Amino acid sequence: MMRYITSLCLIVAALGLPAVASPMPNGGASCSKGGTFQMTGSSLPSTTAASSQPQSLSHVTITLPASTPVGGRLARVTAYWPSEGDYYTRHSLAATGVRLHDGHCAVDPNIIPYGSVVAIAGIGTFLAVDTGTAVVERTAAREGGRTYAQRHALVVDLFFESRRKGEAFASSAARWAAISWWTPGSSSSSAKEARSLFADEDWQKIESKQL
Repeated sequence: MMRYITSLCLIVAALGLPAVASPMPNGGASCSKGGTFQMTGSSLPSTTAASSQPQSLSHVTITLPASTPVGGRLARVTAYWPSEGDYYTRHSLAATGVRLHDGHCAVDPNIIPYGSVVAIAGIGTFLAVDTGTAVVERTAAREGGRTYAQRHALVVDLFFESRRKGEAFASSAARWAAISWWTPGSSSSSAKEARSLFADEDWQKIESKQL
């Protein structure tokens, strides 16, 4: 029996397969306006491994329960900035009519409603206020995905006020990440806490654009 087990272990090692699947550590993330929070209780597949140098984008330190947001989807995370967008983006105007700034993101509003707070593991929390054809059609995921899950992932496009910051993020952050989001109608305490990070936003204008 021992000879059989030893032979089996040698075969597994030769194929490069893990004998036991061990969970990934919890993904740290930066909130969208300055400090860090931990998404507790989350376990990410290898395709969503976060960058070892997450961007610091927030100022409030909180702990968010991973079981609270809806979603739990894989996303292709991209970046955009005024100088490379259309007329509205060049003038920092979102599809909801609010003025774009760091901490905003573009989503498919049919899946992630405008006004949702999107938590991206290893990267941060962002407010969904914008959209675009490439985001809705998931162009970056379809063209850049290597696996079935990646090719069918959502696309979340993060807005940066300058090209320098956008390109720096795109070159250093993880391309694929697990995302969850709190919808505008969520009344849980953690949803309210997440929305409090964006208390100075024009919520009336954002919510008027709900599909």
